[in-house]
Amino acid sequence: MIERIFKIRYLAILINIFVGINTLALIFIGIMRTFYAIKHIADVNKLSDHNYRPGIEIAEAIDVFLIALVFLVFLIGINTLFIKYNDEEYLKSIPKWMRVKDFSQLKLILMEAIIATAFIMFISAFISQLEEFNWEFLVVPISILLLAISFKVLKWKEDH
Repeated sequence: MIERIFKIRYLAILINIFVGINTLALIFIGIMRTFYAIKHIADVNKLSDHNYRPGIEIAEAIDVFLIALVFLVFLIGINTLFIKYNDEEYLKSIPKWMRVKDFSQLKLILMEAIIATAFIMFISAFISQLEEFNWEFLVVPISILLLAISFKVLKWKEDH
């Protein structure tokens, strides 16, 4: 029995390594997109162009950072549950809302982060496709609403 627990722990360490690499890659992509957007904002020659929208590039950079934050929350949650579950100093170093005691709490925290990220991604996509808006575009906000309702139900169920 103990051998199985340690095998799961090693698997969690391997998962954390790759999630950490992915998180760093997303942060790097977000930084590059931010610099690209700032470069476009500084280009004075494009200001007369009506199709020029540097705010969309900034919103896309924020999307990447939010996805990186979701990965970071997952990384810290897995680390807390499987690797450093008895390390009091580690637990005090992370924010209280990220101190997970079981997998259900991690699921709720991740769900909350994913809903917020999806909402921000929808707003940036909505702004970028304002001229091409049609009824099919409403599928995304309806999906976000359904996710938010299911989150509330799961949170209510866990609280009661």
